[in-house]
Amino acid sequence: MNSVQIIEPNKRLRKIEDGEHHHVCAYCRVSTSEDDQRNSLASQEIFFSRYFANKPNWTNVGIFADEGLSGTSLEKRDRFNAMLYLARQGKIDIILTKEVSRFSRNVQDLLNIVVELRNLQVFVWFLSDDIYTEDDNYREKLVQIATNAEQESLRTSRRVKWGQQQQMQRGIVFGPKEMFGYKIMRNESFKQDFVIIPDEAEIVKKIYEWFSAGDAIHTISDRLNQLGILTKRYSNGWSCQVILRILKNEKYVGDLSQGKTYTPDPLTHKKKYNHGEYYRYYIKDHHIPIVDRDVWDKVQGLLNERELHEGGRGK
Repeated sequence: MNSVQIIEPNKRLRKIEDGEHHHVCAYCRVSTSEDDQRNSLASQEIFFSRYFANKPNWTNVGIFADEGLSGTSLEKRDRFNAMLYLARQGKIDIILTKEVSRFSRNVQDLLNIVVELRNLQVFVWFLSDDIYTEDDNYREKLVQIATNAEQESLRTSRRVKWGQQQQMQRGIVFGPKEMFGYKIMRNESFKQDFVIIPDEAEIVKKIYEWFSAGDAIHTISDRLNQLGILTKRYSNGWSCQVILRILKNEKYVGDLSQGKTYTPDPLTHKKKYNHGEYYRYYIKDHHIPIVDRDVWDKVQGLLNERELHEGGRGK
């Protein structure tokens, strides 16, 4: 029997301890923009700055920080995506972050990114969780911690959703706090008030008046554009879509409808229109109206006839 010579692999130090020159960056994130969270973000940045100062062989590529954003989605995390872009360009060797949940709370996204970076020879060091993705045994612990973070995020999402439903029933307004014709403000009792903006309210009344008198939507939009009426909200002009949104918005008659959209998957944050899948809340006479209810009812009737006539195409 021939003898077998076993050739052991060369011992190789990990990048974080080999003393070689590396391009290193740090990533930190906080999920809200409240003062205590901003302080947390500043603390993380100070921590990483000191960390870099103790590593003379590391070139500090930068500290990438996202503020006020969820960790369950990558879509709006501009600094995170800028960091990934540099890593894909070969300009980053190591990424530091305090813990897995700061990097991502979505297990699938996290694993996809880590695997992609490993293939590029870019490794992530989760300092508090003691996970370094250059190690062969990183995956099991990473999945366990990431799954716990994802489940906590889902529990938080359910609590927030329940709280919002209770507030909607009390008439608390969600969404933008300013719309054409109204500014939504808190009064002396810290309750929300719809404050009418007089000059804009007059335009809203005219739009309802013209439509109820038989003017087409494109005629109304052309008229407003020809009059040169400009607003911050509609800086691109008065399109037919803008006019239609105003004619369909129940807030102008003093009512409040909430729950028009919903988020089926809190991990993606993608909203969908609510066609009966979730609760909706409609409060009549919620605030001071701009348009009389008789005019509102007539306009809604005309819009319904128009949709029936056009086969629901809503041109």
